[in-house]
Amino acid sequence: MNSSNWICVNVQSLKFDMKFILINVYGPNSIIGKKVVWDEISMVLLEYKDSLIILGGDFNTIVSLDEKVGGSQHLTLSSIDFKLWIDKHCLLEIPSNNDVYTWNNKRMENAYISKKAR
Repeated sequence: MNSSNWICVNVQSLKFDMKFILINVYGPNSIIGKKVVWDEISMVLLEYKDSLIILGGDFNTIVSLDEKVGGSQHLTLSSIDFKLWIDKHCLLEIPSNNDVYTWNNKRMENAYISKKAR
């Protein structure tokens, strides 16, 4: 199962006798595109609700101002919607070991740096 912004695979480890669903996401930049991806993934989460699921990737959205440096000091409506979506599906974030930022806007003035969200 997949779309242009995510892929879902069924993984089976013979060594550990373990099965899980792996979903990897690269979120679009547009707000409408993000909501479409979240709705599509919601359907997958419901379809596999009794399975172990690992969901990761770059959602192109943050849920906390701690995830960025510079720029606006307010969360966007998209960020708030994303946080509500995470909560709705009872998703847990695995904390990062470091504070490495993975993206910047390459501007000298009005520059800001942001981490990938997930």
